[in-house]
Amino acid sequence: MRVIKGRNALVTGASRGIGTYITRRLAREGVNLAIASRDMESLEREAYALSIFGVRVKPYYLDLRDISALDHSARQIDAEMGNIDILINNAGVEYPGRLDLIDPEKLVETITTNVLGTILLTKAFLGNMLKRNFGHIVIMSSLAGIKGLPGNTIYSASKWGLLGFADGLRQELRGTNVSVSAVCPTFVSRAGVFARRNLQLSGMLRATTPEHVAESVVRCIKHDVPRIIVADPITKIIGLLVAVSPRLASILSSDLNKLYLS
Repeated sequence: MRVIKGRNALVTGASRGIGTYITRRLAREGVNLAIASRDMESLEREAYALSIFGVRVKPYYLDLRDISALDHSARQIDAEMGNIDILINNAGVEYPGRLDLIDPEKLVETITTNVLGTILLTKAFLGNMLKRNFGHIVIMSSLAGIKGLPGNTIYSASKWGLLGFADGLRQELRGTNVSVSAVCPTFVSRAGVFARRNLQLSGMLRATTPEHVAESVVRCIKHDVPRIIVADPITKIIGLLVAVSPRLASILSSDLNKLYLS
């Protein structure tokens, strides 16, 4: 088991939602935090709230859509924090809608933020992690990265892409002391897009909690878990069935398929 107390972590998308639960869980482990998002006002409030844990916390403006600035941002954060040991790629956007109706600009923003920005930010920190022979990269994917969601196809595509990236990079880094984990939450209560849009699950499906997601992130880092699906047992079964029987997975998730099309 890895000891992470005293390590430095960068958490993107840390100004609200699941990101705030992840930062607080890491702070309880004694991890120093660089917290990043596009909302500096909210980040300042979060930095103040995290100060009670007795760890070093510094907020950073970071826009994953601005891919030309990511190398500079990574160098600044590494220099000021004394190197980033743990990278939590949590930031992402979601614009549900039928593909024929979705604004092309929102389509591009989703892929740029969720996939390209995440990959380039990871690349920007990876070199230093390899030089120091220590690092852990967490990719926040989704159940949508395992089972496509009609009415939310671009988000699904972005999260599928992140799973492929995480799995390939983990194999690429085998034999180093830098590793990669993918965390795939189902719908999350009280935090994130699902909660903000006040969507309601029906049938056998159940939402998970942001605390469960944050705990899973820490477990991945400490125990070097390749992938975790953060969900109730029925939803996990659907996720596992996708690879074996996509048709059966779709039948079991019929209530899920209606969620964004209702």
